[in-house]
Amino acid sequence: MSLNNEKRLTTDEKINPYEKPMVETLKRAVSILDSRNIDYWIDCGTLLGLVRDDKIIPWDEDVELGAWLTDRESIEHCTNEFIENGLIVTVSKPDKIGLQLPDNLPYKFRILFYDKINGNAGRGSYGAVSLPGRIIDNLKNLPSLISNSENIKTGEKVGGINSLIKLFVLMCSKFPKSWISSFSNLFSKIDVKKRYYWEIPVRFFENTYKTEFYGLQVTIPKDSEKYLAFRYGQDWKKSTRFWIDRARQSKEIRHK
Repeated sequence: MSLNNEKRLTTDEKINPYEKPMVETLKRAVSILDSRNIDYWIDCGTLLGLVRDDKIIPWDEDVELGAWLTDRESIEHCTNEFIENGLIVTVSKPDKIGLQLPDNLPYKFRILFYDKINGNAGRGSYGAVSLPGRIIDNLKNLPSLISNSENIKTGEKVGGINSLIKLFVLMCSKFPKSWISSFSNLFSKIDVKKRYYWEIPVRFFENTYKTEFYGLQVTIPKDSEKYLAFRYGQDWKKSTRFWIDRARQSKEIRHK
């Protein structure tokens, strides 16, 4: 679903223009997760659309599933099955895995990973707290940054990389990428602290049940309405293209 006060997909249609491939991706992914007995639940804006509208929200570009971080390795082991079922892995990060049909359409399918922390389910971007940790993070990202070095050379802005990092990337681009990958993998073994941007009461995800969605049997939180009120406020039933994720705003950044 579109992020805080940001309109991402503009449409006056009552049906999402990417609905068919979104649902097909969901169908294939859920079938594999169920066959492996991996716990998951429909999450975020997808859950909002399911409960409120019984469909994917017309202007939503994302299909989101929640899963436990402890099951991440099990889901990674499904990669061959995803491929055999016509899905490609578009994102592989500590806090999420992205899947999609090979159609190059601008929708996203994400499995978001939550970690249990003191009665809460924590999720968000992972990053380092200390300066050495941040350096390690940048080293781990070097292979992807180097692939964008052509953009850096032309003067185009690439993410939030500052001038020093740009220079560092250009220098490293002279070395074989295999060297960089080996070097970054070595540093990744050093403990880098996790940083959670928001936390949600774990009770919302511990009790789930099956329901029908586009003819599929999918898993959702038992107290979905209370969860949606926690995430989007008491007026969550009101259809709007703009929203504020109250769960994200309700917690200070926590480190572990």
